[in-house]
Amino acid sequence: MDDSFRTKVNFGDDRFVPVTGKERILITLKNDDHRYIYDVFYVPDMKSNLLSMRQLAEKGYVMHIVENQFSIFDKKG
Repeated sequence: MDDSFRTKVNFGDDRFVPVTGKERILITLKNDDHRYIYDVFYVPDMKSNLLSMRQLAEKGYVMHIVENQFSIFDKKG
């Protein structure tokens, strides 16, 4: 983890919470391949993991939500 990275995230209640690092996270795809999601923030004050759809969209990912299934696609599909 790059623990020299510092910024803040804004929550829905207008609080700003410090980010104390960023990392790349290895994920397993449906076909059992592996890929990284880069620049994942470490926010020690958060009690659960969150995935920002806005940040994924800014990185070029496409998301689909159908019924109870959430799918994320990179530029290769």
